[in-house]
Amino acid sequence: MVRLLAEETKFPDKALGKDIIGFPLLEQLPPVKYSCQDRLPKPRADAIQVSELRRHREVVNELVLAGVRELLFSDDVLAITREDAASGFMTEPVPLEDMDLTEVTLTRRIPVREHRAKGWRTRTVDHATESLINGATFPCDRVHHDTIDVLICILLMFMTAGSEPRMWKRDVSKAFRRCPISVEHLDLSWVVFAAEGRYWVSQHLGMPFGATSAVYAWHRVGNLLAWVILTSARAPLGRYVDDFFGASRSGIFWTGGKLLDVLGLALGFPMDPEKSVDSSVLMDVLGIEVDLQWARKLVSTCVSSDKAQKWAQALAEIVETGICSPELGSKMAGRLSFAVTATCDRVGRAFVKPFYAQANQPLLGWRCGTLLLNACLWWEQYLLRRMKSRHSVTLARPHWICWTDAAGASRLIAAVVCGPRGLFFVRAKVPDWLWGQFLPRRDNQIGVQEALAVWLLVTSFKKLLGGALLTLYVDNDGVTAAYIKGSSDSPEVNSMVAIFWLFVSKEHLHPMFYRVESKANIADGPTRPDDVGLSLIHI
Repeated sequence: MVRLLAEETKFPDKALGKDIIGFPLLEQLPPVKYSCQDRLPKPRADAIQVSELRRHREVVNELVLAGVRELLFSDDVLAITREDAASGFMTEPVPLEDMDLTEVTLTRRIPVREHRAKGWRTRTVDHATESLINGATFPCDRVHHDTIDVLICILLMFMTAGSEPRMWKRDVSKAFRRCPISVEHLDLSWVVFAAEGRYWVSQHLGMPFGATSAVYAWHRVGNLLAWVILTSARAPLGRYVDDFFGASRSGIFWTGGKLLDVLGLALGFPMDPEKSVDSSVLMDVLGIEVDLQWARKLVSTCVSSDKAQKWAQALAEIVETGICSPELGSKMAGRLSFAVTATCDRVGRAFVKPFYAQANQPLLGWRCGTLLLNACLWWEQYLLRRMKSRHSVTLARPHWICWTDAAGASRLIAAVVCGPRGLFFVRAKVPDWLWGQFLPRRDNQIGVQEALAVWLLVTSFKKLLGGALLTLYVDNDGVTAAYIKGSSDSPEVNSMVAIFWLFVSKEHLHPMFYRVESKANIADGPTRPDDVGLSLIHI
């Protein structure tokens, strides 16, 4: 049926119809063809081959078994393995001594605890890197996933067309596990773990968590599901791994979500009914709360309430104890970077830098420095207030084109704006009290001054530019990148960028940064003391 569906809908991945009966667990993976990014280089001549894995499997198994331990939640692993066996995803676990290890390759199975809305639960992950399974897997390309931006665009397009939208979402039940493993690689799909005082082994029949090939196998299946709904049903949607989300016009019964229910069930990839949502105007998607306000033609996003409370509590504990381990610093950096993405802006990105510093170069005893403690306090308030990003189809903005520049040795910085109310410029000299706070450099602080010139622009013309769309040209690559990213490696520039995006959010500005050649930068004139090219322009 998959082969027929792919042919009828002209699905780009022609090989899926053949591979659906058994995906390769390792070796060269077939190209994804759809929803993918740049191509990856071909494997080197000295790359691990399947024949080598089979030839040296006794050595690999010995190394894997040396790392097997009975852990705190190992009994959960046994229970989960038996549940998978009952569902047909694995074989029934048997004692290790009953197996001939010269015929199979083992991978260590590990319990992983994770916190969900309903509480803590145990998941199993296979260490396919340790057993060299991932080392012998060679993808052709990188997979691509949709973000919350796709859902926002869908909602805005509906509202622009005058249609009242309703959101829906679906989650495929055990998506990876429903992708069968090729018969040729079943001897390499065995796992081992310790529980109840003995070693157990079991064979995967469906793709396991922890294998690179599992990601690619499911991505190809997920692509087909999304492709059919998009091209045949003309229902807009986005997909992130096994999460599907989209919107339909109010009053439509056969929405993209309901069509996915039917299609997934027909192909053997049913949706999880507990995670399905239909006809919603307020919905959590990928940890982000999306609020649709039809009367105001507005869509707002923020971090979901459960995540915000959980992360704010973790930050409060860091402040209270004054201790942050590198592992926790790395984890919080990832969470807070997600929080920035959730609001679809750059507010707060600069305040993530201290967490990365703690993860990579922690202080003695994992103590928290001043910058990290200040960042924790800032982020705690940000999460508790649940800052929102707003997207509207009715907002009409005036457009201003802006240029900024700095001279270097003369300490002159300048900005020029051109828009509906005329052409204006401003210039200033960096004062000694501010200059003395910059770190010593041998470049006349040109990068810091270029960043300061952007601040000069928005603060000098605050009343003029309020609520406007700004096309902002800067002739310094580093400064342009810093403002676009929302952070910088330079402490001074990082601080300016942090406050800049807070200021932009407060004044409802929408800046777009672009690189301009120095010769084409008209703000270059005011930074030269002897230049009178803009002397007749009023400010």
